[in-house]
Amino acid sequence: MIVDLNYVGTKTKAVIKNPNDHIQKKWSIGNYYEAQRNGMLNYIFATENKGGKFIDIGASVGNHTLFFASVMNALEVHSFEPLLSSFEHLQENVDLNGFETVVCHNVAIGEKEGACRMETISEDNIGMTEIREGKETRIVSLDQLDFIEGYDVIKIDVEHYNEELLKGAKKTFTAGTGSIYIECESIEELLLTDGYMIEYGYQRVQGVVLNHTPTYKYIKSL
Repeated sequence: MIVDLNYVGTKTKAVIKNPNDHIQKKWSIGNYYEAQRNGMLNYIFATENKGGKFIDIGASVGNHTLFFASVMNALEVHSFEPLLSSFEHLQENVDLNGFETVVCHNVAIGEKEGACRMETISEDNIGMTEIREGKETRIVSLDQLDFIEGYDVIKIDVEHYNEELLKGAKKTFTAGTGSIYIECESIEELLLTDGYMIEYGYQRVQGVVLNHTPTYKYIKSL
C-alpha cells in the first residue's frame, strides 16, 4: 500500500509493507514517525537549516531519510541501513519519490572494516536490530567515507552500537561542525557517548531530550 506522508504542506509517498511495524503505523495515518510533540523531526525542522548534507545512520525503512529529502529539502542525503530487507524497503521508498539527492548504503557503521550479520529483535519494530557475529553484511567506519565530510546533520540510531561507531568516527567528527543526534537508551550509554563526543570537540545540548527512546543533540564546542 502506498500512502502520502504530510508535514507542513509537504507530501511524500511511502510504501507500507508491515502495518504492525510502529513506524508504518504512523505512516498509515499520513504522519511521519517522531514528528509529534517532542519528536526529533519536529525539533530538526524548527532548529536546523534547510538544504545541506544530511546523514541517516540506522535508516531502517526510510522515515527520516524521506523527511530530510522532502521536508528539509536536503541537497544531499546518505542513508545507512545494514538489514537487507529494510534496506530494500528504504530504497523502494527513495525510488518511489524520485529522490536523486539520496544515496542508500547497505552497510553497518562500526569501528573498522569487517563483516557481521543482523538480527531482528522485534517484528513490530523493524528498526530494532542488533549486530551479531557473521559475514553477511559489510561493516565500515565513518572515517573510511570521505563523502561524509561537510555534513550539516547526522542522525544515529544503532541499537547499543554507539561505542563501536564512535571509535571509528574520530577523524570525521573532530573535523566536522554539523549537528549530531544520537539515541542513547541508558544513562550508561549516554555517559559513554558524552566521553567520545567531548574528545571529538562536541558538547551535548542541555535540556534537549527527544523521542520516546532518549535522543540527544550534540554541537561543536565553542
